[in-house]
Amino acid sequence: MTFQDILDQVGARLNFAGGLTAATRTRLLGYLANRHREVVSKVPKLRNVYGAPILTTVAGRQQYSLSPSIKKLLHLYDTTNQRELYPVDAGLIRLVNPGGAVINFGLPIRYADIGYIAYQQPMPSANMLWAVSSANTDTVTVSVEYIRTGGYPGTANVALTGTTAVQIGTDADIQTLTKFYLSNTATGFVTLHAANATGTTISTLGRGQTYARFRGILLDPTPSANITFTLDYQRTVPDPLIDSDDEPLIDEDWQWILVLGVLMDECTKNENAQGYLEFKDAYEKGVNDFISDMMNADDWIVIPNRGIVPKPYPLKLPISDAS
Repeated sequence: MTFQDILDQVGARLNFAGGLTAATRTRLLGYLANRHREVVSKVPKLRNVYGAPILTTVAGRQQYSLSPSIKKLLHLYDTTNQRELYPVDAGLIRLVNPGGAVINFGLPIRYADIGYIAYQQPMPSANMLWAVSSANTDTVTVSVEYIRTGGYPGTANVALTGTTAVQIGTDADIQTLTKFYLSNTATGFVTLHAANATGTTISTLGRGQTYARFRGILLDPTPSANITFTLDYQRTVPDPLIDSDDEPLIDEDWQWILVLGVLMDECTKNENAQGYLEFKDAYEKGVNDFISDMMNADDWIVIPNRGIVPKPYPLKLPISDAS
């Protein structure tokens, strides 16, 4: 079922014979989004994606931003050279490779997760910022926060209409972008450029996004060539407010849980305590049964000391950059 199908079931249970008004539909979709995230968060493997070659390095560049669809990086590996990069603290990379893109080039052997950042690529030099949308129908306010030359913080915003590029504020000494967000969702891609309307792309917000949030990583040694890395990662949960024709990450046998969760929230709004308690009992039992179904391998029968257990592959950790 799609999110819309689930919403239709909720409407039927609530006896909305004449259909949902726009305000009611938006409210129920919000409830559905929260319940979907709640249930999926209890089974992390529902969100895992394996074997996605979506990071290509640039020679001499140490820091990278991952796709906004990536919530958490699980594994980063190089299929060409057949090696997995091992995670370290950013402090270690700064200790052994403080030069970054200036010295210590080679084949990366480790990475550091530096959390969420607002940009896909750092400002190439202190300059101004411009914004542009890919859709003629977009009317949004673009807001940014940044650090100016000398370490001074700055903020600016601008009204963006259609595909006409506009400069954000008047500051021309912006060194680092710290926040980038919109007043409302856009139908197209809203992009920030450095220096002018066609300058280096600094950050991008896709359809339905209002806040720039990219997972940042450091590679060490700094890549000396273009390398495509493959990722295993935990993805962000799809939002039904963006596309109600999308489907939940939960399989159809358990999607009735989401119906109960939305009904609980609606009962809370209407101060229907009896209905809330009835739906709550069924919802919580359903969530527990769903977790058990997903996490337990009931068909596996473990027989101790039966057969030969092979030795695992020897663990080899690099002891130097040359290993």
